[in-house]
Amino acid sequence: MSNEERKQPNDNVQALASALRDLGQQLIPRVQAFERTLRELVVAAKPYLINLVENVKALPARTANVQRILARRGWFIPPKVPAMAFLKLVEEHSANGRMKELDELMTKYIDSQLSEIEEDLIARYPNRAALFVEAFKAHRIEMYASSITVLLSQADGICIDSLGQKFFSMETVAGVKQPKTKKVIEAYGAGALQEMMLEPLLSGTGMGAGEKEQASYADSPNRHTVMHGIDTTYPSKINSAKVISLVAYLGSTAQRTIKEMKLGSENDTGDAN
Repeated sequence: MSNEERKQPNDNVQALASALRDLGQQLIPRVQAFERTLRELVVAAKPYLINLVENVKALPARTANVQRILARRGWFIPPKVPAMAFLKLVEEHSANGRMKELDELMTKYIDSQLSEIEEDLIARYPNRAALFVEAFKAHRIEMYASSITVLLSQADGICIDSLGQKFFSMETVAGVKQPKTKKVIEAYGAGALQEMMLEPLLSGTGMGAGEKEQASYADSPNRHTVMHGIDTTYPSKINSAKVISLVAYLGSTAQRTIKEMKLGSENDTGDAN
């Protein structure tokens, strides 16, 4: 091999080494600058990350509490509502004693979603379609006694379809009245997030209050007094919207959550076997 041939590889190696050194001299400061920026961002973001974690931890309790506030008045979280904004809205109105104003806002929202709610219920429960069509038509033409009574009857049926138990049935456990659906949900081993979404089926509602408890839920229509002809003052747009929010909740949010709960229970049983 000639001296020229031996020299060429060495020249190539040296050229490569020189290029790498130049690249390193350019790249290292940039990497160091990036690392400094990243550390600064982490420090700056830390309070927000901590706040986010705390908000996530508080979410189940907040959601359950908001549902209890609503259920006392006969309202239920409507499907597809902006979750965080809605929680804040209810909390603020409750804290400031502006629940009549919240009633009006909820009624307007239900009316804005009326067709979508009706179509969703018909799609999910085709065997109940004729009843839903009749009830929603009655609401639109302001025949609220008809819309309320038809939909109250369907609430129990929807819950039986999903959970095998009536929505309005109550029982006394250790001296405390509770919905019968509570025991069923607990038997499935519902998780914290599932319980959060099923709060009305765990703690009860103004609509399902018994005769002795009705006085505590003066702002909610009551299923017992309506269906047994005791109350003759219940027909109103707000009460009809409240009952629509109930069947919309049971037929969508609760139904999906119950389905997930059952699936999780089946998977747990399968893993155990």
